[in-house]
Amino acid sequence: MNIAFLYIAEPYQCYHGASLALALEAYAGVHVVNYYNFPETQEHLKRISRAMDAPEPEMRFLERSFSIKMHEAAKRLDRVKLMLLRQNAEELNQYDALVATEYTAGILRKLGVTRPKLILVLHGAGDRLVDDEALMRDFDFILLPGPKVEQYSLQKNLVRQGHYATVGLPRMDVCAAMQQDYPVGLFSNANPFVLYNAHCKRKLSSLQRFMPALFKGFQAQSRYNLVVAPHIKTFHKSLGMKTRFMKRYNAPTIHVDTYSDRLIDMTYTAHADIYVGDVSSQVYEFLVKPRPCVFLNPSGVNWRNNPHFLHWNLGEVVEQPEEVMPAIMRAHAVHARYRPLQEKLVKESLGDPVLGASKRGALAIMRFMKQRDG
Repeated sequence: MNIAFLYIAEPYQCYHGASLALALEAYAGVHVVNYYNFPETQEHLKRISRAMDAPEPEMRFLERSFSIKMHEAAKRLDRVKLMLLRQNAEELNQYDALVATEYTAGILRKLGVTRPKLILVLHGAGDRLVDDEALMRDFDFILLPGPKVEQYSLQKNLVRQGHYATVGLPRMDVCAAMQQDYPVGLFSNANPFVLYNAHCKRKLSSLQRFMPALFKGFQAQSRYNLVVAPHIKTFHKSLGMKTRFMKRYNAPTIHVDTYSDRLIDMTYTAHADIYVGDVSSQVYEFLVKPRPCVFLNPSGVNWRNNPHFLHWNLGEVVEQPEEVMPAIMRAHAVHARYRPLQEKLVKESLGDPVLGASKRGALAIMRFMKQRDG
């Protein structure tokens, strides 16, 4: 059985699929090829295989025309994805199964990729409404992270019985295998750090409204350090402008990370003392070990009883920049009231047990493929 894994976006995607690919290749007669878009993804795939004590995977850089390269240089990355899929469709059509970690791959059927079964690995376990989630219906089989997403997907008719499995988040296996060390060397003191994880989309992000208050507030106290670690996609379309803008906020007690591996390998979520964010699903990865959270509502959204903001029930929610530092300072004092729900929602979001999703997912895919052949 020949299976292709497709990483069409930034290297962070391979942390959601690589361990699943390794688990599949452990089956007799299964051959996996990893196709990637960003050159840096190759080193991340090698890093993951080493951490999981597995052979180096087979990797292929997606072929691209001169026109695609020109669009890449102009940072038209969404258009590049579609062009890459179109150019590589003939080669991808040779496989028995094609596994992707984002919805965009659902358009492959319209591009003539008819032979392989299209398999989707949902790469987040959050609550946010995603614009293109309807593309889930174009996949033959889907791996879901937990009961919460399963229930939602069934209610919206995004999945159908016999064509999905709820297995957990393979990414958690990768990060457990890596056993990231505490990020030393960022600060000259030994204070714990607060993680600020803003969403990459401007209309959803709290970065512009709340970063000045965080910058001022953390310089005026001596209890915590601050790691500013927005989603890595924040910086890939700005021709370096956002990176330069954010670096202005570096200070003795503030570290702004715009490029390191720590943005995607769970180093920060594993070791932070408090989580501050808006709508990123990384909060559930942070809460595998229950800890205080503060959520930022820059637009004054009416979030209560809205399932797309369910995680905002797991910590204090603030709407005004001047409220954020007091909320951080009392976060530990009020954490007890949020901890029971944190533990409950982590199980519903990531499954129980959290670890083992890669092997469970591989088994589910093998069963599905054999049923198809049978």
